[in-house]
Amino acid sequence: MEVNRILVIIVIVALNIIRWRYQTRYHFSGREVIRRTKQAREWILVLMVVGSYAIPCLLWLFTDLVDFAFAFHSSALMWSGFALSVLSTLGYAWVHQTLGDNWSPVLEIRKDHELVTRGPYRGVRHPMYLSIWLGVVGMNLMMGNYLFMISSVLSTLILCFVRIPEEEKLMLDHFGESYRQYGLSTKRLIPLLY
Repeated sequence: MEVNRILVIIVIVALNIIRWRYQTRYHFSGREVIRRTKQAREWILVLMVVGSYAIPCLLWLFTDLVDFAFAFHSSALMWSGFALSVLSTLGYAWVHQTLGDNWSPVLEIRKDHELVTRGPYRGVRHPMYLSIWLGVVGMNLMMGNYLFMISSVLSTLILCFVRIPEEEKLMLDHFGESYRQYGLSTKRLIPLLY
């Protein structure tokens, strides 16, 4: 198996271990949901993102069906992509660890929900989406496949354009002035820029 495929598998396994741990923690926490955004839309978004990453990636890893979409292969780009993916995975783990029981797979407020402003949330309000973007760039550099590039970038754009405003509205409605002040002192997605 080619080195870039092995590196992609390592990243995917690491990300899934992190998510599985917190998904399990979420399901067994038993915390009452106080407020939730449109749940059907949320699950559609989750399935869209997972499908747009998983299907092209699995086809790229284990078949030659997407070889027609080959874009590039460079050792320097592959290792740069792996470094970005490792950074993304570490960020993803840090965000999950910082959120703890405040994390959920869909946008919702649960009993005893806390406004998290520490750790990766000190500089940006949405560090998980930033980690996802770093991972998208990293995976694309490792894979060098147009099909994955198009599907992963489009679905991540849709996710961010739909979810970020909705998430901020939910937090503002629940935390009020505390969240408004937090929003004034931080950037939305990219430290120091946006």
